[in-house]
Amino acid sequence: MCLATVIATQVRATQPLAFQPTSGGDFATILTVSGSMQQVTKQSAMIALFANKPFWGPPHYGASHFALWPADTLFIARVPANIPITLDGKKAAFDGLAVGQQVQVQYNLVLSTQTGLNIGLMEPYMYCGAVRIDAHSASPSKKKSEDHTTRKR
Repeated sequence: MCLATVIATQVRATQPLAFQPTSGGDFATILTVSGSMQQVTKQSAMIALFANKPFWGPPHYGASHFALWPADTLFIARVPANIPITLDGKKAAFDGLAVGQQVQVQYNLVLSTQTGLNIGLMEPYMYCGAVRIDAHSASPSKKKSEDHTTRKR
């Protein structure tokens, strides 16, 4: 057996727990996901985190249904300008978000279209759009106060 086959059989994409059909428009409910921030992309205003609990999001492909993803699945959201963002309970801006922060993200599932591979054909796609982000600073590492160094008096 070749190495590529061994790797391909051991690495499988996460599979959704359930599906919900779309109703021809945005999923109007505000949803919530939380976890530790893994990436903040300032150029494209996007965030990524591994969810602590299952969450609703886009399927692997298409836009005919929503998928319920299991905990520990990567959640990616676009962050529009001027949404409420807090850091440790205080008003903050997008540039205050950082890797390692614990975040709770309220978001909508948004249906849109983009130009497909066939020229002139618009294809539907879906993404998560943040509507509010509450972040908490990463817990500081413990200082080495236990190293028992003595001070000269």
